[in-house]
Amino acid sequence: MPCLALTFSLSDEEKPPILPLVHPSSPPNRSPGRISARRVSYTLKTRLEKHHTPILFTLLFVSILGSIFFLTRSSIPSIQFTHSTPRHLYVRDSSEHVHAHVTHTPITETEEDNGLSLLIQDTEELIAEDDEFWDHYVEPIPLSDEEAAAEAEVKARHADVLEHDRQQSLRALIWWLAEGGMFSEDWKVPSKGELRKAGGRGMENMLMGIDNGEAGDEIFEDGWAEFANKRYRIVMFSKSYCPYCKHAKTILDNYFLTPAPFVIELDQRVDHNIIQDLLQHLTGRRSVPNLILDFVSAGGDDDMTLAHSEGAMQKRFEEMKVVPMHGRRRKAPIKL
Repeated sequence: MPCLALTFSLSDEEKPPILPLVHPSSPPNRSPGRISARRVSYTLKTRLEKHHTPILFTLLFVSILGSIFFLTRSSIPSIQFTHSTPRHLYVRDSSEHVHAHVTHTPITETEEDNGLSLLIQDTEELIAEDDEFWDHYVEPIPLSDEEAAAEAEVKARHADVLEHDRQQSLRALIWWLAEGGMFSEDWKVPSKGELRKAGGRGMENMLMGIDNGEAGDEIFEDGWAEFANKRYRIVMFSKSYCPYCKHAKTILDNYFLTPAPFVIELDQRVDHNIIQDLLQHLTGRRSVPNLILDFVSAGGDDDMTLAHSEGAMQKRFEEMKVVPMHGRRRKAPIKL
């Protein structure tokens, strides 16, 4: 289908006016700086559209010259001198193996390090220290089967000694409390390491220094350890208002135990916090109830409930020979 193309030519007077791209009610922009920037942008855009080829070659030529200048400058070492720099030329032999250490500005007492000194250390210095460590590092010689067995035996004996001392310390504490010993409010509880170093004999001497009874009626008299081994085989540290302690006592009531359990109610003592701190060091438990069998902690209420339901507690009492023959009347727990 033929089409007809019509050309229109309008004079300047007949051309329609160009409307602005802003709202008629908006105030005109009178900022001279903004008008100048728009003029420069429009001029650059117009020239780039008309002369894009020469401008492209010019930019390419300038970038090549800049790359050549950068490469030649980086290959030549530059030395900058100031008025305070001494004019000396230092030559270092390549055969030297001494690493240069960079002197850092020491951090004053008022400044906080926060580990930043490790981050700003020179890389060569860190590498040198690492190389020095590996130069002096000696691989340990593996032990033979006999030596490994001997070392394991020594460790086992050491553990047995520590456990024996812990039992003796706990025995001395229970005996001292049962005989009426009382800690003062300002008494400082030794650390776990101090108690371990003191041992059972040291614990006894420490308690004697606090309170050893009256003259002629000492707490730690001759033969006290043998009597404690027979009488205080079953001890419970408890609190009278604690429901878990009441449940634990109910479990013990199901057995015919001889000797009867010895219960120490901590809430009825003013030094209960000190006693609980000592129990934490000696048994690993500070909470109550804390059942002690032959001066070794058997756990709390959850442990007793599980052992009672599985029959492990009955078996343990039989091994301790504290369960008499059936039919014998059980004794009620003794409370302190």
